[in-house]
Amino acid sequence: AEGERFSSVQPDIHSIEVEMLSHRGQDVSAKGDGSLIKSIQVEGMNRSKPFWTGKCRLLIQKGSNSGEEVQAVVLRLGDGDTYGVPPEIEQCAITMTKGEECRLVTPSSNFTITLSSLERDLTEKEIYNLPSDELITKTELIKKSGNFNLHN
Repeated sequence: AEGERFSSVQPDIHSIEVEMLSHRGQDVSAKGDGSLIKSIQVEGMNRSKPFWTGKCRLLIQKGSNSGEEVQAVVLRLGDGDTYGVPPEIEQCAITMTKGEECRLVTPSSNFTITLSSLERDLTEKEIYNLPSDELITKTELIKKSGNFNLHN
């Protein structure tokens, strides 16, 4: 075996470059100050989102431990304090779509939130109380669908 040379066959190795991106999530704070960061874990089923005073069902889990208790709450957004729901969760909920699950990080805690259902029936009074951006979005959808009944 002395003087025997080993063949220098190189294995077929492919070089893979991975760029690590810093993904912080979406800032959903009202002030845009980065105090509420939302990261989507599961995409929602459609583009329909709740609105202030809209009724929805949230599944809320505090902390990052999957063994934590999940709280199911049905509420009208804006009335969360009545149900013990922090305003940060309500602020996040208005950015979610039905079926969406997200992680919300606040300065004091973090939550996993699922928007399991929402009701989009608007009364005439609620339509006129919508923030202007939501009212514009609603009227654009109505115009595109050709349905001028605001309650559908």
